[in-house]
Amino acid sequence: MNRSHRKDREFVCTYLFPYVLRKSRPTHSIEGNIFAQRGTDVIHWDGQSVRTHNQSRKGFRRVKMADLTSSAPREALVKSLQNLTGRQDVELLDGYEVKRATSGVEGFTSLVLRIKLQYRLPGDDAVKSHVLIVKTLSPIEFQRKIMDEAHVFSREWLVLGRMVPIMSKVSAGRVKIPAPECYYGIESGDRAGLYMEDLIHSGFRAVKRSYLLDGLDYAHCSLVMKGLGRFHGLSLAAEKTLEKGSWFAAFPHYDSEYVFYIPGPGEPPPLMENMVVSMIQNFKELCKEVEGLPKEAEASGVLDEIMEGAWPTLCRLKQTPTNNRRVVTHGDCWMNNMMFRYEEKGDAEEEPVDVKFYDLQISKLANPSIDLLYFLYLSTRRPFRERYFNSLIEEYHASLTETLKLVDGSSPPFSLSELKSDLEGEYKPFGLIMGLFFSPMMMLGDDFLLPNADDMTPEKMEEFFNTGSTGKVKMRFFVDPVYRSHVEDMIREFVDVALPNGIKSIDSSPFLAYKVK
Repeated sequence: MNRSHRKDREFVCTYLFPYVLRKSRPTHSIEGNIFAQRGTDVIHWDGQSVRTHNQSRKGFRRVKMADLTSSAPREALVKSLQNLTGRQDVELLDGYEVKRATSGVEGFTSLVLRIKLQYRLPGDDAVKSHVLIVKTLSPIEFQRKIMDEAHVFSREWLVLGRMVPIMSKVSAGRVKIPAPECYYGIESGDRAGLYMEDLIHSGFRAVKRSYLLDGLDYAHCSLVMKGLGRFHGLSLAAEKTLEKGSWFAAFPHYDSEYVFYIPGPGEPPPLMENMVVSMIQNFKELCKEVEGLPKEAEASGVLDEIMEGAWPTLCRLKQTPTNNRRVVTHGDCWMNNMMFRYEEKGDAEEEPVDVKFYDLQISKLANPSIDLLYFLYLSTRRPFRERYFNSLIEEYHASLTETLKLVDGSSPPFSLSELKSDLEGEYKPFGLIMGLFFSPMMMLGDDFLLPNADDMTPEKMEEFFNTGSTGKVKMRFFVDPVYRSHVEDMIREFVDVALPNGIKSIDSSPFLAYKVK
């Protein structure tokens, strides 16, 4: 590498993240390409790679993402190795590899990198290697704003870096924790990020994208129910060991809600406000196309009153309960935030045998129904739920019971019948609203999660958060019979619960319970 090329790369690595997008002269965006200037240097960021141009030299020099090692500071990598090996004298070798963790758009709030490290331990000449995942700040300013408002890194680091280790200590190896190991975290600032286990390197992988439309099958759902039972059970057992007596007392900020809330005086609007408004409007328009109660409710104006209560209902049900039905929830528990490990069956087919959850950035103390309904309404379809709902909930409660028995010999603080009462009663609107808002978008498949991350420009990202892809939802509804069938099922189930006895039952609708003093 010649001196000029080396100098260009050093300049980009040094200034791209900390300088170009935050401290340079005003940044311009043209068709997804970001341009910024520092002195006579012009920097061009196209979403994955960077070119620098100096007016005294001709042309751009291209620097690939893999070269941008400044996205993961060396000192953070060393700390990760120290925590991984339990040795403070571990030596991180130069030349580690940094690249995107996925080729597609699998996350909307952060830049996810896969880093292969090589290291040595004193007294051992053997070179060892380890692959880890780093979630760090996105180069897109709109994403950075979302991450800051939702406290993404501080919340996920609190759960994975502080709470899960307490669960692990309580478990003492008797119960597998369905979450990746987190080696190190930086909660805030320009270098905020999480350094954790690479689940793919550990033998796990995401589900096939075809499941986004069709919904998961029983084998996958059974593992998720058992995994949530273990996670919730360990949170209950660990809470009993805390000096201060509760998760809330030990970590007061953990009870704060940064996504589902009604803003008070001087508070900013929820980050999904524009998206939700767009989704509600789209839902009402689609109801005009669904014969029966949906069409009647829209034409009469009753649906407008119901939808006024949708967001307040979500926010109310997400609040931390005052009774004993309270666990550490995942918060964003759907198929894209988990990975499965598979084994071959005798007929050469594969079957899922284990699951781990990730992306716990909106985790919160809540009723277990929040995780269960979130998963079932975003990751399965209505015919499946009607057939298997009871058996899946029974598997969850059995796993919860077994976990507590193994760890401390106790029993769950709520019975199976009490749990089912919550799921089918007070908390059911939560699942219905989440499914109505987000399932149509998620069922878009590649039109929702772009296969090529380079295609997710800053403009597309902002459009997504402002509209929830409602234009694509409407178009697919009219051209894809299978997709339309799933959306109509969701609409009918929502309206049937919102108006159990037809339009005249508006006053007793569970979606207006927030108005009751």
